[in-house]
Amino acid sequence: MGIEALWAVQFTGARGLSARKSGGVLIFETGRIFGGDTWQWYTGSYNRDPKTGRITCRIQTGVHFTEGGESIFGGLLRAQVLIGEINVADDQKTATARLIDEADPQTTLNATLAWVDRLP
Repeated sequence: MGIEALWAVQFTGARGLSARKSGGVLIFETGRIFGGDTWQWYTGSYNRDPKTGRITCRIQTGVHFTEGGESIFGGLLRAQVLIGEINVADDQKTATARLIDEADPQTTLNATLAWVDRLP
C-alpha cells in the first residue's frame, strides 16, 4: 500500500498548546502532497529515505475561504509552511506526523492520518 494514497488527516496542537481539532484530506503522490480542509489548501513535497524509510515533508498552506474560519490555534487563519516527519504504521493504514511551523518553531501540530483509498 505505502504512503501514496488518499488519507484523512486530523490535526491537534502539540507541546501543551490549547488548540482546536481540525481535519481534512491529504494526497501523497510521487513525492508531492496535495490536500485541504474547509478553509485552507495544502501543497508540498515529501521524501522517503531509501536506507532508513524515514519520511520527511514540507507543506505550504494557504487560505481559500475565510468566512467563519479560525486557525487551529485560535485567531485569524494564515498561510504557513509546515515541516516535519511522517511515521507510517506497520499495517500501512494509519500514520502520525509531527509538524513545525517554519516561521514559528514553537508552534507545532500533531497529525493522525487514516488511509482512505488508493490513487486511481
